[in-house]
Amino acid sequence: MIADDHVWFDSSVTPHRALTPRGLVLCSIVLMLPSAVLATTLVIFNAWPASCFVGAESALAVAALHWCWRRLSQQGERVVVTDRDLIVQRWDGRATHAERVEPSWVSLERQMHEEFGCEALYLRVSRRRLRIAAMVGATARAQLADALEAALEARKRGFARGAQQWISNEKQEKGV
Repeated sequence: MIADDHVWFDSSVTPHRALTPRGLVLCSIVLMLPSAVLATTLVIFNAWPASCFVGAESALAVAALHWCWRRLSQQGERVVVTDRDLIVQRWDGRATHAERVEPSWVSLERQMHEEFGCEALYLRVSRRRLRIAAMVGATARAQLADALEAALEARKRGFARGAQQWISNEKQEKGV
């Protein structure tokens, strides 16, 4: 992005995480507590090999929960519309990917469902489709689509007004 470009739209999208760090710890305790009681009971009845499997299974469940929570906290997407580019930047904790397209040729395509709302949102340029906001719910996706459409329209109107002013200024300078 060039410093003198006007920014028409800038939005960051991150997945919703229902669990706070404290909630994650509490959920882990709730998962581990019944397993610990069952494993203790199995050890008391001299079935200690089964208690190892119960402990390992619950530890794997808690580890998977923490891994998913951590991965979601590192994901995100940013959509920026400037005078020259529409930039979609994605990150997943390991790498950042950015795609640039010419905003004048972009159309917004929504996949709608009667019951669930906006199921998918695509930026269409010629035959290419770029899916955006896949990590958020239908309501947030629809709000992003409305705001992005308004920004693209404002950009088009702004450029049209700028071109008309430039033409009229040229005519005034020539004395026409």
